[in-house]
Parts: sequence; structure tokens; C-alpha cells
Amino acid sequence: MKMSKWIFILCGLFLLVSETAQALRCDRHVINRGDHKTRVLQYCGEPGFVEQKTEYLDTGIRTESRANEITIQDQGIIGNSLSLESDNSHLIPIHYEIWTYNFGRHRLVHHLTFREGKLSKIEIGGYGYD
Repeated sequence: MKMSKWIFILCGLFLLVSETAQALRCDRHVINRGDHKTRVLQYCGEPGFVEQKTEYLDTGIRTESRANEITIQDQGIIGNSLSLESDNSHLIPIHYEIWTYNFGRHRLVHHLTFREGKLSKIEIGGYGYD
């Protein structure tokens, strides 16, 4: 019973480490979500790796052209049609960067996501390397 308690605690700690972190400590300074890139550079230095990515946001706006075509034959209405001439999905590109900090084999690797110049997410990876 005692061994299963330790396994449960270790599994819980593993889940905590693999989740998104709320803050990062660089020297004596705490870096939080919402901080600007310049603040992170000032206190943490240059990242080991920078990955630039783009996602596309679908606004859901569709354009359609309605053409009411009325065909008259022998004084009677044959048809009234609605045609969809274009179905353009409007995609908005969202550019962001992921900075990776490797603080060595005794600390965890941190992946920082910046959107519009501000820190939006901090993720923790495994232990770093020298």
C-alpha cells in the first residue's frame, strides 16, 4: 500500500511538470504570461532556438452572390433560382514565435510562445542538456 502511494505521488508530479507553467524564473526575475519579448530578452537572454509559425484563423465569413433569375415562358414563371457564385472562406494569418530555453541538464527546458510580441504560453519540457 505504501508503494502505491508513492507511485501515485510521482505520477501526479509528472503531470504537473508536463503541463503548461504559469511563470519562469530567470536569475532573480520572474517572467509571467503577458510580459513583452524585450523583458524576457533582458532577464533570460537569447533563446537557444526560435521557431516562427503561422496559424490561420477562419473568420467564417462567406460571400455569396444572389442572382434572382426569372424565366418567363408563355406568360408563366418557370423558375426562380438562387445561385451561390463564390464560397470564399476568409482566413486570417496569425504569426507567432516559440522560444526554447535550455538551462542545462539540472533544469527543465522551457518553451515560450509569443503572440503579438507578448508571452502567451509557457510550456515545460524534460531536463535540458549541456
